[in-house]
Amino acid sequence: MSQPQDDPEIAARMKAHREAQRKASTEGMTVAQRLMRAAALRTATIRVPDGTEEGIGIEVYVPSRADLDGILKLGADIQKAARRGDGAQERQLTDDLYQVFAGLCVDPSLDIEFWRAGNYSMGEFLAIQDGLFETTLTLRDEARRFRAQSRR
Repeated sequence: MSQPQDDPEIAARMKAHREAQRKASTEGMTVAQRLMRAAALRTATIRVPDGTEEGIGIEVYVPSRADLDGILKLGADIQKAARRGDGAQERQLTDDLYQVFAGLCVDPSLDIEFWRAGNYSMGEFLAIQDGLFETTLTLRDEARRFRAQSRR
């Protein structure tokens, strides 16, 4: 069982980290630091169906592996808390998940208050969650194709 996060403002912390990365100069950075900077600033657009041909484009920061692992763990822990009937734990974990979503969404209107209000369908929420995982897989596939071409 996961414990509730000590940081009540996960989204704010995520956005502050990205802003610091954006302002940082790459001069003098190690390769690892440059990789972390690139990862923190990369964005992608997730398309959520809305009955139109193009759907709603939601720009997100491409989640890191740690972000994806956190989303999976929170989802599993939310389900465990629900099965136990531990409503307080379920609400805290769900809020932590909303914090992660708010931190990954570029559009400031998709803040923690938006996610907490719940004025969206569960289908849209799951489409965004699936899109977060898809963007990472797409980037992985692109990297594999690039490596294959570089070896030629």
